[in-house]
Amino acid sequence: MDSGRRKKRPRRNDSPVRAIGDFMYAKHAARKPNLAERMKQRSPREILAAIDDNSLAPKTRKKALVEVLLEIGPLSYLINLAKPIPAYRRFLNRCLPSWVKCRGVYTSFADARAHAPKSVPLGYDHDEIALGYKNQKFLASDYPAAFWLREALQDGPPTVLDLGGSVGISFYAWERYFPYPENLRWVVCEVPSVVHAGEKIALEENEDRLRFTSQIEQADGCNCLLASGSLQYIETPIADLLKRLTRPPRHLIINRVPLHSSRECITLQNIRWAVSPYRVFQRDAFIAEYESLGYTLVDAWPVPDHSCWIPFYPEFSVATSRACTFEGTRNKVSKRRAAQTYTMTFQCNRSELLPRRLANKLLLVACFLILCGILIAGLSPFTPHLKNQVRWLNDKNGLYFGEYASILSSTPLRVDGPSDGPCSVELWVQPGDIDDSNTMLAFQTAETPLRFRIQQNVDSLKVTRQSLGPGRQASEKVIYIQGVFRQGTPRLITVTSGAQGTAVYLDGNLTRASPDFGLTRHDLNGGIVVGNSPVANDSWSGVLRGIGIYNQELTPDQVRHDYEEWTRSGQPRDLDAKKAVAIYTFAERSGKIVHSQVPSAVDLQIPDYYLVLYPPFLQRFWKNWGWHWAFWKDSLINVAGFMPLGFVFCAYFSLSRPVGRAIILTIIFGCAISFIIEATQSYLPTRDSDSMDFINNTLGTILGALLYRPRFVQDLLARFGIVTLENSHAHSTAGDAVLKAS
Repeated sequence: MDSGRRKKRPRRNDSPVRAIGDFMYAKHAARKPNLAERMKQRSPREILAAIDDNSLAPKTRKKALVEVLLEIGPLSYLINLAKPIPAYRRFLNRCLPSWVKCRGVYTSFADARAHAPKSVPLGYDHDEIALGYKNQKFLASDYPAAFWLREALQDGPPTVLDLGGSVGISFYAWERYFPYPENLRWVVCEVPSVVHAGEKIALEENEDRLRFTSQIEQADGCNCLLASGSLQYIETPIADLLKRLTRPPRHLIINRVPLHSSRECITLQNIRWAVSPYRVFQRDAFIAEYESLGYTLVDAWPVPDHSCWIPFYPEFSVATSRACTFEGTRNKVSKRRAAQTYTMTFQCNRSELLPRRLANKLLLVACFLILCGILIAGLSPFTPHLKNQVRWLNDKNGLYFGEYASILSSTPLRVDGPSDGPCSVELWVQPGDIDDSNTMLAFQTAETPLRFRIQQNVDSLKVTRQSLGPGRQASEKVIYIQGVFRQGTPRLITVTSGAQGTAVYLDGNLTRASPDFGLTRHDLNGGIVVGNSPVANDSWSGVLRGIGIYNQELTPDQVRHDYEEWTRSGQPRDLDAKKAVAIYTFAERSGKIVHSQVPSAVDLQIPDYYLVLYPPFLQRFWKNWGWHWAFWKDSLINVAGFMPLGFVFCAYFSLSRPVGRAIILTIIFGCAISFIIEATQSYLPTRDSDSMDFINNTLGTILGALLYRPRFVQDLLARFGIVTLENSHAHSTAGDAVLKAS
């Protein structure tokens, strides 16, 4: 007695569909033989002769040659020797030609996405991909699948869920080969961009039997589920989705799926317009998973026009894909009702304000602009030959020093007499900006480049003497006088030293005395640097009217008379009585040489280019450490300047790797950029190479990268289409099919 229920089909070797599959396989093999397979046992000469056959297409010959060469024993051994090294594996993938579809073997979809090239889109959720398969033709391997679909439509309601069916290519192509039922309902489940394109095409074709959706729950109650070449691109196995359906489909038709006899892996496939993670299933586990859900394997057949060749990994390659059909008995299939509604999303989240591809490009542009801004701020004006900004005054004696200006003595100055004898120095200046802190006059040697200096420190005067002690340890003595300089007011600074100590006079009046400062003739023996420091970019700006150097300690009366003579006539008198060593009045008003009023003294030269005599390389950070505001201001600027770099580069690196690794990579990148800048600054006279700047820049990079770490920051950027690799469960990257609780 007929129970009204269709009997289970036995699995027979002589089924008509199996015969069709064997016939198509034999026909395909005869038309397009596997050249590499036939060449494995040939000698190299025979291989080259066969590949030189002009009857073969050029692309076929190239592919066969690559396959054969990679399987030759010695070459294969050398290739596999260093394969465990990740960098070597990436190098092998870069060596492959562009027409190779699959490359690399990975443990998971996330790992494959992390190694995907950044220059091409990732996944299927792109408009150009959606339209690329519009005119897909009926393939030879589709005959058996179409046969079983016709059988399934006759066994129950004519409802089909086409999983990953693109714009309905199977619906349009297969209708020519068997008539569809009048009440057919064909639902294509795809990514949002493909859904949009498919709906547009269906509207143009006036096709009301075809529907599109991104919700997997549409499979609930469908009689047949068709997956033609799509399961390998879905991260969540379709079996896990079926477990959550109250009324799972009775028939499963799975076409063009790579099944390996013993291994399972993930690779990256070139899909012409983009790349996508691609799964190779283990055959027995694949079938067992469906049988555990109550389905029975009805038939299986080879798909000779579909394979998965992974260069350098022959053990994971699949020469011929497979297809199969399952049939289930509803009372054997689990009827557990899903607690939630799940939505299948591939790449796009509808809450994103910008398309992800556009957002990633904008992020890359932001990285480029910030990097360029940092390089400009750190290396400008980008030349070691900056014009020296020293010029003569037009209507009076003197030199004007611009922003980057300095003059040097032609030879070292020699002060006769005992090295510990008395001496005096006069400096007549008018500061251009009392907010600056720079060096006005310095005496240097190669051993002690900071031997004696007279500096402006905002509106204060700073006189510094440096000496070398035991073990060449440098020690400094400082005389500091506040409220010395006023805007636009010239000052005559006189420093005298003798048996009673060192005294500092301002405009002929004694201002400060120090018994232990210890200035001697020895400190004045050496090269003269005017308007800059010998070891750093410390250029002073203002007007220089005169310099006087004496081989004795000037008395208070001599200091007062010199002030009157400097201000009245532009130079002191009685030079022999005062034992003058060098007097520079800057009366030449042209040329590159400044002559002394003492004939035996050295001349001063005006270089064509601004320079620093002894530029340091990564000055030790404790040298410039201080508790003054200028130090902390400079530190804050360096930290704040690199924080944007740390943030945007961490966001960009996290697109293809976990956030933790992106943070580490960003820190390394920031350190490298900072080191390059500081190393280059040692060759630029307008810059100072300082290890403290390197530390502050690195600290800024770390803080900027850590600002990206909080989850709410990543979620905020995800609203603008910048989605991290680790957010793939909430915002799945291209080519994945995941379940999201709605």
